Amino acid sequence: MAKEAGINQKLKFLYLADIFERETDEEHPLTVYDLSDRLEALGINAARKTLLDDIKLLEDYGMDIITVPVGKMLGYYLGSRSFELPEIKLLADAVSSSRFITEKKSRVLLKKLEGLTDK
Repeated sequence: MAKEAGINQKLKFLYLADIFERETDEEHPLTVYDLSDRLEALGINAARKTLLDDIKLLEDYGMDIITVPVGKMLGYYLGSRSFELPEIKLLADAVSSSRFITEKKSRVLLKKLEGLTDK
């Protein structure tokens, strides 16, 4: 079990980046407590104090993480993505209305497009 926990710890930054990509936006910032809870659910020990350093490292890497007040605390969300929601909707409409893409391939492409946006 300890070995598995160590492997999960090494994946912490990937999971943290994924949480920002999939679960945050301007209307849904997460506090360090929220982030810690989500990481712990994945089997990753995430001390709240070190999460601030982790967020800074993700920013240094190039992620556009925005800090906003959430009550008496600070919340964090991913400010910009590769594709914005209107762009994804445009691409989804193009795939859906395309006559030369099979229905099966269309479903696969739409599922991939869905993965480019937050929940």
